[in-house]
Amino acid sequence: MRDFSFPRMRSVQRMWLALVAAVFLVLGIPAAGHAHDVLLESTPADGETVTEPLDAVTLTFNNSIQEVGSQLIVTNEAGNVVAEVSGQPQGTLVGFEFDAPLPNGQYTVAWRVVSSDAHPIEGDFVFTMADPQAADATDPEPAEEPATSEETPATEDPEAGDPTEQPSSVEAPDDTASSDTSDEGWPITGIIVGAALGGLVGVGIVVLIRRRNQR
Repeated sequence: MRDFSFPRMRSVQRMWLALVAAVFLVLGIPAAGHAHDVLLESTPADGETVTEPLDAVTLTFNNSIQEVGSQLIVTNEAGNVVAEVSGQPQGTLVGFEFDAPLPNGQYTVAWRVVSSDAHPIEGDFVFTMADPQAADATDPEPAEEPATSEETPATEDPEAGDPTEQPSSVEAPDDTASSDTSDEGWPITGIIVGAALGGLVGVGIVVLIRRRNQR
């Protein structure tokens, strides 16, 4: 009697190997089909120095990008946001337009889009603006000159003295002058008083003499 167990064992192993290979093949196809979209290139490119006026950034992907959710933020060397715009996807291209060309300086671009499989993807890159005809981003704005007054300053009178000096207090009366006036007034008063006294004394003497004669 022949034994067919060994050939039968090989047949079972082959079936299992074929089944495992089919499972991996089936699982691998969706995984490859659902891979996220990737950025192929940007304009300007990462690390590029731009010598012409730049008023837009363009991103190119490997698959079509959905029409919603595309955003781009541009910051300068100081970390300040100089532009924040929404994108306009057209298939695999997404364009971002600025209101005005960027001044000279180094910029960091942070972008975010929604890929064809509805997953958001994002990234960033750096470029430098070096347009010979553009102004530097760090150049200060010229300060406005103060308006000059049309009024003519008043001419100072040298005899009038310093107008900033405070007026002196009222001068005290001159004691010396008062004393002189008083001293000049006393002789006249003394003469009058002396004359009056002399007159009284004379009258008194006359009265006494008359009384003695009457006796």
